Amino acid sequence: HIDSKKYEYGGSTGVIAGATIGAATLGPIGLVTGAYLGSVSGRKIVESASKNAERRREGEESGRYGSQYRFGDITRGVVSRGKESRGASGNEGYQFGDFTRGLFNRGKGK
Repeated sequence: HIDSKKYEYGGSTGVIAGATIGAATLGPIGLVTGAYLGSVSGRKIVESASKNAERRREGEESGRYGSQYRFGDITRGVVSRGKESRGASGNEGYQFGDFTRGLFNRGKGK
């Protein structure tokens, strides 16, 4: 149900948020303007999020992820820098302290 009505929910949420902010800042004129802008913005946000989710789903189904962010990418990058700082190759396993070394050696070479 939510997936089929996502644009309506996004628009409705945007109307409420926009109208509230508009009324608080500009009074009655802000109420109308904020409601309109909030509706348009809410729908665009939902549309953008839906497209990103669909692209991610397609990449997972085809086995290619491309350059899309996946949960854990940042952590894996920090651990990789930590391994490099202790002189380990990327194939070696994690050792205690790799994450901390990666945090503190950010931007530095070996």
